[in-house]
Amino acid sequence: LCWEPEPLPSGAPIARMLGNIIMHEPVLDLGSGANSSIATSLEDALDRGGLGEACRWVFGRGAGLTPSGDDVAAGLLMADALLGLSDEATRLAIVADAPTHAISRAFLVWAARGQSIEPMHRLLAACALEDLNAARSAREDLAAIGHTSGLDLAYGALIGFRRAADAAAATRPARLMTSRALAQITA
Repeated sequence: LCWEPEPLPSGAPIARMLGNIIMHEPVLDLGSGANSSIATSLEDALDRGGLGEACRWVFGRGAGLTPSGDDVAAGLLMADALLGLSDEATRLAIVADAPTHAISRAFLVWAARGQSIEPMHRLLAACALEDLNAARSAREDLAAIGHTSGLDLAYGALIGFRRAADAAAATRPARLMTSRALAQITA
């Protein structure tokens, strides 16, 4: 027997909850000339060239075994996959061009398929269900992963879900997440 959850509203509730609990901005080594927030810069990159441009802008930036920028890109890719905004082949092509190492690339490939570490799935499920206590608990578990990897991943997802929710609200009625996407979040 395979659990098939009911579809939930698109990324809007997830983006809203993530925005309330992710009080973190990745350090991406943008240099002293950076005068805008990372979120603004990512949104500008998304406007210019979509998901691929945004990922290329952050790939390899920052410190860590998986650089902070790769973690942010993984969050963006995962949000895109779970909302079904682009196809898997497009996301995998973006990852194939990433100037990164094998460990980080493997993490990015899984994210491009909508899969990630367990606390991230718990966080997204809690946000989708608007369960603040469960979301805070999952956030704390993410904060314990790497120096900032878990929170950088959640930040990328926040930008991805927020961007999708804003676009959906501006252009069409709310999309429904597929039961498969919800199952991936809650698996």
